[in-house]
Amino acid sequence: MDKSEFMADLSAQLSRIDADERAEAIAFYNEYFEEAGIENEQMVIEELGSPAQVAAQIKADAAVKEIQAGSSPSKKGVALWTVILGICALPVAFPLIIIALSAVFIILVLAATFVFTLAVLVGTAYFTGFVIFAAGISVLISYPAVGIFYIGVGLAILGISLLSTIITFIIAHAVINGIVKLVNYIRVKVQQKHAKKTANHGRS
Repeated sequence: MDKSEFMADLSAQLSRIDADERAEAIAFYNEYFEEAGIENEQMVIEELGSPAQVAAQIKADAAVKEIQAGSSPSKKGVALWTVILGICALPVAFPLIIIALSAVFIILVLAATFVFTLAVLVGTAYFTGFVIFAAGISVLISYPAVGIFYIGVGLAILGISLLSTIITFIIAHAVINGIVKLVNYIRVKVQQKHAKKTANHGRS
């Protein structure tokens, strides 16, 4: 594979991303090849990996930019998956990929456990509030003071639950953003390590 074949394949791999980002990426890698010189084309291709691998990194970068610009929860999930695929596509040794993916898995498990625990606590608070409110309604006629007290407590718990729901959504939103950025940080660090190793190998 030479430069023209590599760039043609890369352009095809990037057909579904934003046109401006695709043009910027193509221009960057064209310039990268030109600076290396014709005599170093194969070395550059070996350093970069396959066009599919390069495209995966570009898509991952684009996904992170989309997250930073603000997007819906569904798009955040797609962005996270894109970044994970970017890690899988890195042209590095298999053990390094396993280490990176293991770190990502641990992060996802911890985050999911945290968000799930919050959701359970809020759900339990809603249930408790409804039960106390219903108990107050049931004894309101027989024991007005007790009924009013229970109704007040139930409404207070439901109000706190509603506020907790809003806070939980805010936290979940922040957690997803943080996960995407952290997973992308891992991807970039692994990519930089590979680039440094390749550069050292090229000079030796």
